[in-house]
Amino acid sequence: MSSVLILGAAGSIGSAVASAYVNHGLTVYGLVRSQEKADLVAKNEIIPLIASIADVDVWGPVAEKVDIVVEAVGNYTDRVTSDLIFNKLKVIASQKPELIILYTSGCLVYADSQDLINENSPYNLTNAYFPIRKSYEELYKSIGAIVIQPAFLYGKQGSASSYYFKNATQPVDGQVTLFGKKDQYRSFVHSYDLGQLYLLAGLKGQAVKGNIFLGSSNYFKSEEVIYAIAKEAGVEVKQVNFIAPPDDDFYAFIYSISNRLSSKKAETLLGWKPTRVSLLDHTKQYLQAWNYKKTLIIIHYYYFYIDVLFKKHIFDRGSYKSKEKPTIGTKVAVYIEYPPPSKRITIINSNHIHTTIFQLNFHCSILSAKINICKDTSTEKHS
Repeated sequence: MSSVLILGAAGSIGSAVASAYVNHGLTVYGLVRSQEKADLVAKNEIIPLIASIADVDVWGPVAEKVDIVVEAVGNYTDRVTSDLIFNKLKVIASQKPELIILYTSGCLVYADSQDLINENSPYNLTNAYFPIRKSYEELYKSIGAIVIQPAFLYGKQGSASSYYFKNATQPVDGQVTLFGKKDQYRSFVHSYDLGQLYLLAGLKGQAVKGNIFLGSSNYFKSEEVIYAIAKEAGVEVKQVNFIAPPDDDFYAFIYSISNRLSSKKAETLLGWKPTRVSLLDHTKQYLQAWNYKKTLIIIHYYYFYIDVLFKKHIFDRGSYKSKEKPTIGTKVAVYIEYPPPSKRITIINSNHIHTTIFQLNFHCSILSAKINICKDTSTEKHS
């Protein structure tokens, strides 16, 4: 076994998996969407392929020649693209039976429960998304793929755990409000350990084809996580409250789910042994990593998008509230409401504020972010 293709190689999971395979000595190809991301993965000894995941004619020929393909796209709602990926891999698998395919699902497909969850536990069918995700798991299993269900990622680029870091460090009058119910549990896995799980599943793939593996290192009560992070951040949290998620907010529903996961199957069949210190045992270390990460999230195409918005939506509509127009290098705060009452974005002059940099996601239901407009994006650090 000598080569692997990672679909979604620049993402939180994909990058961790790619690193695990590179460190094991395999040739790793990584599909990314931009030259900037290609440069980033190339620095980590990954051979980049620049294309949309829907461009199967670009990555398909590579998938045909490698030993392992990892689907780490994390596409939750675009069924058209998901079908394109699966159908291409199905054709390749039929022509190359020895190909090992790893499909990335998620741990939140299981029903909300206080009991210990394993791969045989009942699935969550209370939201339309979960039967769809389950159907894709079944499709991939039908072609012999191995399904990985990661817990909330923490460490390095850990993304899902940002929900806790952000809430714990930004209480309102000492109050933190989370979606879900009191005594909610959350399971976590360090990005390094998750990469090792994917590595072991790939290396032992012929013996475990068609299996599902949960990837979780530990679990804690959500309020314990909040209090631990707040303590290290020097922030006073007096109380953690829980509320039901809105009916029309899918991501809020996901965060409301409580589960304690068991990875005994992965430990038994694959020999997986998580080694990284837990989120609660090294909270300071992970808080520092999160703080560092969030200050570097400026991506070139987001900068370009914002610049276009400045010109077309801000200036033309006259909604820029300052005496002078911002220039490249000006610090501004951007507040975006969705759905916007008049499709208007308000820019507030904030040169005196040390702005915190957040990645903008224009698909979120509600968005509030502060950004820094770079003087020269080609010389700035990017994430």
